[in-house]
Amino acid sequence: MRLVPAKQTKFFGYVLITVATAVGHDTSNAQQPQQIPRPELSIPGVSQKSSVRFPTVSSSAYADFSSAKARGTQFKDELVSRTRGLQDISLFHLAAPSVVLILVKDALGSGSLLQDNIILTNLHVVDHNREVTVVFKPADPSGKPSQEEVVKGDVIKIDAQRDLALVRPRSLPNRPVAPLQIDATDLEVGTDVAAIGHPEGQSWTYTKGIVSQIRPDFKWSTGQGESHRATVIQTQTPINPGNSGGPLLSDDGRIVGINSFRATEGEGLNFAVAAKDIAYFLNNQTDGMESLKTCSEPKTIFEGRNQNNTAFIRRVSTQCDDTTDITFVAPDDKSQPFLALVDLKRRGKPEGIVFDLRRSGSRWDTSVWDSQLDDTFALKGIHPDGKLMPSSFVPRCGTRKPLPDLKCG
Repeated sequence: MRLVPAKQTKFFGYVLITVATAVGHDTSNAQQPQQIPRPELSIPGVSQKSSVRFPTVSSSAYADFSSAKARGTQFKDELVSRTRGLQDISLFHLAAPSVVLILVKDALGSGSLLQDNIILTNLHVVDHNREVTVVFKPADPSGKPSQEEVVKGDVIKIDAQRDLALVRPRSLPNRPVAPLQIDATDLEVGTDVAAIGHPEGQSWTYTKGIVSQIRPDFKWSTGQGESHRATVIQTQTPINPGNSGGPLLSDDGRIVGINSFRATEGEGLNFAVAAKDIAYFLNNQTDGMESLKTCSEPKTIFEGRNQNNTAFIRRVSTQCDDTTDITFVAPDDKSQPFLALVDLKRRGKPEGIVFDLRRSGSRWDTSVWDSQLDDTFALKGIHPDGKLMPSSFVPRCGTRKPLPDLKCG
């Protein structure tokens, strides 16, 4: 039987994270490089060590600029079927505002707001990150969240064995959001249960089913090859990618499990980590954070000459794996600046180019960013502290239209 975690790994157009750009003064006359460095700069040639000193940075500085704000996002609520009666309608309206959407890079999952303003979810939803984006159910009937409904959250506790995690949002919406309660009493086979989550990106979806069986000391593994063990509730309640971390609810709106995975070979084989294991996790004094994969310093993948033998390059991974997401370039021509080609989206082409204009090896001066990923590099980064990532952005061309090759219309 093949088991897969119920985490959504594609957005299908339902979630769009955009950059909130500054507007105002015209920067079209500011000093700008004449052309974008060509991709061959990042192609290694001959490996060798060099005494070239680039401005130092740490992995924690590499924040993806495009996820700084999550605005303009639209969510489409699923209509609650009225064929199950007023009880289901009441349960959805009671519990849905306490169910959140959790975003991590190119994946999404669900979570439940508990007492003390903490959010319960699966470990595989936060995906070993220490920071996630949390979206509360929009109060706007159009489904568009306000700025206060999209916040950052810090992962504060994990349980790798039970595939559980706690997230503390840095703020809450300016309206009452009632926390969900945990019910760790024994369930009977045949009990009605419901799930609320975001299957396949369809936000705040309600599904209904029954408990098929309780499976003590059940073992399973996620798509990342990590093994887990806990008491799980087998249910026919439909669970799909995007439901992971969301609540399995009793008729009175209490959490009896956390929807976690499903079997792909059969129909109606869905599983939730049981409330008894959740209660153990919440009461356990150990936070488990030491088991998170950390990357305090970037991993150097290659050092040497570029393919055209015109520059020294250093390729690094900010995630300590073998995929390059920043390439540092030191041209032999001393009239040219040091560069950092930033490819945090790992597209094979930079979304940001950062310049050390004086080749100081100690601070970064300015940068351009392809916020629309259309090769126009519409934003200019401001670096008052000399760090790699800018502290703010302004339009590169002011009121004019940005064009490819760093030109302005």
